[in-house]
Amino acid sequence: MLAVLSVTTPIFILIAIGFLIVRRGVIKAHEIPTLGRLITSVALPALIFSLVIAV
Repeated sequence: MLAVLSVTTPIFILIAIGFLIVRRGVIKAHEIPTLGRLITSVALPALIFSLVIAV
């Protein structure tokens, strides 16, 4: 049971942080698709590349 919580807790914390950021107006709701494109086109490929290089 502890293993499940140790995996799922960071996911729920990130969801809560994202909710609070939008709720407080730090990031507007219409900016979210742009951030999604940035993550999928820049951040994820960079993460994959760094993981491949580390192996």
